[in-house]
Amino acid sequence: MTKAKLTLRGPEPNRWKWEEAGVIFVVSHGAVQGSEAGVAPSIREMVQEFDLPLDVIRQQKPRVSESIGQCIDKSRSGNSLNVAVLKNEINEQRRTSNELRPGLVILVDPNQFDPFQGTDEHTWTFGKQELGYYGESHPDGVCVLRYYHREAVRHELAHMLGLTQHCTNASCAMHYGCRVAQFCAECDKKLRRICFIEQL
Repeated sequence: MTKAKLTLRGPEPNRWKWEEAGVIFVVSHGAVQGSEAGVAPSIREMVQEFDLPLDVIRQQKPRVSESIGQCIDKSRSGNSLNVAVLKNEINEQRRTSNELRPGLVILVDPNQFDPFQGTDEHTWTFGKQELGYYGESHPDGVCVLRYYHREAVRHELAHMLGLTQHCTNASCAMHYGCRVAQFCAECDKKLRRICFIEQL
């Protein structure tokens, strides 16, 4: 069997290179335990569609959940979760522990968390800032989802892979509305350019 390595070429240079672990963990936080069973297949579908050498694992190790829970506690104020701070907290733990090194798709309860107030460039479209209603993701390999429908999962996973901009085409998964699951030809091409796959 041929081995392959994924390198993400689009995102900022100082990000956490989560793809080197070759794994995406899907982790539930709080009252949504078990929801990862519905999200993991949508991620696997996209991984297969783009031939990405990544395993998708429904992570149920208590230590991983506890570590993520501690990072969330440090990043929230009431119902407000600052995903940029969460990303930094996770990256801090990644420097000293192997547990959180893979890509992380974290599922949270939309009844406990308000839409995310993003600070990164992909939260701005046409000169105005948008709320992360369905979720928010970073090329550091941190994706937090408030809603888990297939369209939102694929949209946020593309952000995590490095496709930072939203698309103006309402028939594309990268449109802000998250109404379709398929990518337009232009966004598909951009994703394939970002995801460099080296055969080993």
